[in-house]
Amino acid sequence: MDYEQELGIEGKIPVLVEMFKTIHKSVEKISITFLEELRRHNYVTPTSYLELLNLYRQILGEKRKELKQQIERLRSGLDKLESANKEVEEMKIQLKEMQPELEKKNHEVGELLQSLTKDQNEAQEQQRIVAVEEAEATR
Repeated sequence: MDYEQELGIEGKIPVLVEMFKTIHKSVEKISITFLEELRRHNYVTPTSYLELLNLYRQILGEKRKELKQQIERLRSGLDKLESANKEVEEMKIQLKEMQPELEKKNHEVGELLQSLTKDQNEAQEQQRIVAVEEAEATR
């Protein structure tokens, strides 16, 4: 049947029929209790049964659409994670390849820092000497 494929319920028709029968019959029983307790009528008609079927069909369609959207979001997220993982792996390889050069540059920076520290100390010593000579000259 066409609607079975459309709704994706192939092979589940007997179970669904029993479920809808049970729901419809339970509403009939509760309607009797409703009448006895509250003295209000609630009619259960073949039309209400058809409305139940249409409501099920509508909700099933909405839930399938939501599920497809969630699956797409999940796939998109997984694709992004996979892409990021590949990029990280490539960066690890580049970092490994650049490691000797980085160590060399780090060593050079260390030497330059030592040289600058030495020069700064010498400059401070010179500044102190100049300050002393200036103080003596201005007296």
